[in-house]
Amino acid sequence: MMDYDEKSHALTPKPLDCDICIVDEMSMVDMQLFFDVLQMVPLGVRLVLVGDPDQLPSIGPGQVFSDMIQFSSIPTFKLTTNHRQQTHRGITSLAQHILTRSKLTHPLGDDCTFIHTANDDELDMKLMSLYIHDITKHHQVTIHDVQMIVPIHKGRFGIRNLNQEIANHIRSQGHFGQSWVVGDRVIQCRNNYTKRVMNGDIGFIESIESDKIQIRFHSDLVDFDSTDMQDIQLAYAVSIHKFQGSEAPIIIMPIVKQWGFFMSKDVLYTAVTRAKDHLYVVGDLQVFERMIQESKTNIRHTRLFQV
Repeated sequence: MMDYDEKSHALTPKPLDCDICIVDEMSMVDMQLFFDVLQMVPLGVRLVLVGDPDQLPSIGPGQVFSDMIQFSSIPTFKLTTNHRQQTHRGITSLAQHILTRSKLTHPLGDDCTFIHTANDDELDMKLMSLYIHDITKHHQVTIHDVQMIVPIHKGRFGIRNLNQEIANHIRSQGHFGQSWVVGDRVIQCRNNYTKRVMNGDIGFIESIESDKIQIRFHSDLVDFDSTDMQDIQLAYAVSIHKFQGSEAPIIIMPIVKQWGFFMSKDVLYTAVTRAKDHLYVVGDLQVFERMIQESKTNIRHTRLFQV
């Protein structure tokens, strides 16, 4: 934990009282945050770094975890047992195809469903049908077990438009056009240390009053005023970056031709591995295969281990 100054919004590292410090999701840790972590770890404490170097690197500068594995002499251990997808193995197989940029072989496994359509209107209708009706019927889950992930915010199949379209379908009559409705799934988009709600936390609106909105994040019910709500967005569809480090029983992943530039190898890999039980890939499957085989690798020149 760090000390937080509510006036300056500054975080100050403080020494940890521990024998072992474990940092999870290490691929998301940037240079400055890792520097803060090192300041917090006293001499003699064992530091264990856990993560997946094939996932997206940190939003901030650097690629600390990947660099440490490739260029340092720190002891490294690779875990090979998959605990998220323990049966069926289609999701795991697809992830390996992405990492090796190899041509897809069908069938991959019954935990992956591929639905081809190159028509935008058909894609729109299929996405809504899957999210609202089909998945809950066939998998015996609730709509809150379903998560759609996309790489961009704007456009017909961007996060903003998909969220509003899904919300209009599932909200009860009389709420059309309202910004917020009780039951909405929402996401926090900036760290709020005062409320202890972090960027990427997903919750549900439980009540709406004239001066506040109450949102439940995990087991905590948190009050938000109109200013706080500026950092809240609908979360039926979220970005792949925001969902890194999270998982959902069912993931829907639309494929749009124009997204090829954004779908690098680490983005694709991170996206498909968010699914715990079943993955739906919906869109132009020829484009999806090209994305896998031609996906670029983002290279960062960090100088972390250069003299």
